[in-house]
Amino acid sequence: MLVCGPTPDSFEPAPPPGGFVDHPAVCDAAARIVGEQAERLMTTNALPTLPLVDVASCGAAGIGSAQEGRWMAKFALANAADVPPYRSVVARSFTLDGSGAGAEAPVVVSLSEEPWPAT
Repeated sequence: MLVCGPTPDSFEPAPPPGGFVDHPAVCDAAARIVGEQAERLMTTNALPTLPLVDVASCGAAGIGSAQEGRWMAKFALANAADVPPYRSVVARSFTLDGSGAGAEAPVVVSLSEEPWPAT
């Protein structure tokens, strides 16, 4: 990890990247967040059906410091063949309770044409 500049003595880096085995609570929270936003994603992207995550494909990483408790997670779409051209979905800057990083900030969830895991 690179840190550009001095950090307070209390600074702890965010947890390292990992999968469902490493961060099951994070992956579950992210899957729930994506599920809550699936209808919006379907409408916004003019999809014929709701995008569904493949929970086993979860890749998660901490963002910022450990004290912040922010995460990012990415999943392959279980039904990618039904929602072209999208193949994956990412939830950015959320906490385990499902809220966004800021006091009133929404969690950013977006679809991607890139496969996951990256090949």
